[in-house]
Amino acid sequence: MQTAALLNVCSAQNPWSMEVQFSDPIVMLVLNGILCMDTFFTMSAFISFFQINKLYREQWGAQMGVLRVLQLFLYRFLRFAPIVYIVFFFGVYVMPQLHGGKTDSAGNPIWPAFEEILFFECLEPKTIATKLFLVSNLLPWNQSDKSGCMQWTWTLECDMQLFLLVPFFVHLYNNSSKTFAKFMAFVLVLLGTLISFAVAHKNNLTAGILTMDNNTLYDHFLSKPHCKLHVFALGILCAMFFEDIKEYQFRMRVNRQLERGPHEKQAIIDDFPVVDYLQKDQFRSRSRGLLQKLAPTLGLLLAFLLIYESLFVDFPRQMDPFGWTRSQNAWYYALSRIAWATAFCIFFFHMVLGHNPIMFVGCRSNPTNFMGEMIWSNYLLCPLIYMNMYCTTPEAIYMTMLGNVILGMGSMTFTIIISVIFMLFIQYPVESIVKQLSRPMVVPRSKRESPK
Repeated sequence: MQTAALLNVCSAQNPWSMEVQFSDPIVMLVLNGILCMDTFFTMSAFISFFQINKLYREQWGAQMGVLRVLQLFLYRFLRFAPIVYIVFFFGVYVMPQLHGGKTDSAGNPIWPAFEEILFFECLEPKTIATKLFLVSNLLPWNQSDKSGCMQWTWTLECDMQLFLLVPFFVHLYNNSSKTFAKFMAFVLVLLGTLISFAVAHKNNLTAGILTMDNNTLYDHFLSKPHCKLHVFALGILCAMFFEDIKEYQFRMRVNRQLERGPHEKQAIIDDFPVVDYLQKDQFRSRSRGLLQKLAPTLGLLLAFLLIYESLFVDFPRQMDPFGWTRSQNAWYYALSRIAWATAFCIFFFHMVLGHNPIMFVGCRSNPTNFMGEMIWSNYLLCPLIYMNMYCTTPEAIYMTMLGNVILGMGSMTFTIIISVIFMLFIQYPVESIVKQLSRPMVVPRSKRESPK
């Protein structure tokens, strides 16, 4: 979705063409699809909590202190940083030699969008240092000026910074009341929503993107970790609920195999009343009421409603950017992303609770896993390929919507091919070496050595 959004914005370099495109609901559907980007933070928090909680229970226990947290952070850093460094080097030194824009009599590019937009400040000392440590998203930059360097890495950088919250909640979940841990995660969701509202309100961000106020959108809102806090905390909360589902299903399975009495089964139900209420029939011992029968369907309807509202609620504001008050615009930025992430979580638990086994099998298939492995390479490389192949030509401002779609699909196909090659021959070998070398920081020696 973000690639398609970049394609539309870059292809329309004059205001009239942008206004015509943004009046089309289909274009706005694609552009608002960038909201699903924040779901990445929800998934990242969920997976991180699940993996660290497993380490905590099986290997570390009470030994997980500050040193362990730093080891986890360093392990994660060493996994992702080399790929960013490779793309950084390729973009700074190789891609500028390949782009095909026209040049003047002195050999300078007439259409230097590639260098000016993507890598203008990459060789400055402060930029190199922040890219080296993956904190460049904290630097101020002006998106309307020639500034910035590989700004799309903010996703990885925000994730690295928010990752430090996960070990704290793992410790809280295992050493205090689980209800209290979930309550704290929910409080963090509310706090993150209020922070997003405050940032959007302070910077006067508008739902309609054709305003000068939105020049600070990426600098003050999209690239900052505190504006992703609510969707990240939602992932932690969902991971806690997922752990409850696993324990409920395991205890019910053991209870059924050992043919225990109804008292033991009722004790399990009392420990996990919400899970039992939503779980599919095979583990439920009591008759279902009408609301209980309709709960999965109502959940799906709510998810689709949240997605629809997130995608289209701001469409009238594209032609009338000042139709909403400052507070209404701020609430749009605060709620649209958490609404999309909530819809994603509803779909996920609809599958996990046994209501959609086909989706569950599809998510565990090898092609799905391969696509997941390819996400990072595709995400890091697509701006390079698009700017070099597509947005560096002055003819882009005259292209029709049909021309954008045709050339855009070709560019996306080419990006996927390049990403597969990059993943197989660069990303996978580098990550394998780094994992092997840094694994001792996470797994204790007693667990690494095979029994004699």
